[in-house]
Amino acid sequence: MKIKSFKQLNAEKKRLSQEKTNLEQAIRNDWKDIQHSLNPKNLAAGIFSKTCDQHTSSTNGSDYLSDKISRMAAGFTRKIVETAEEKAYKWFRKK
Repeated sequence: MKIKSFKQLNAEKKRLSQEKTNLEQAIRNDWKDIQHSLNPKNLAAGIFSKTCDQHTSSTNGSDYLSDKISRMAAGFTRKIVETAEEKAYKWFRKK
């Protein structure tokens, strides 16, 4: 695009500024998504939910006890990860 007047220059500056703002917001949102997905609590929950889903789809609901045990293990692991995350946070805050 060829700019022929001062008015066009200002309009283009305004458009580019808005585009920059939109791109910066998109980067911030992507960064938050990455941080959320790499949270140890979310990683553990995702792994166990996939394991439970694979297990229930392969057994077609015939092994009720095994399903309950794996769900309990997922909950127990989630609690352990949350506790470890809190302790690590406190430890890093001290330094």
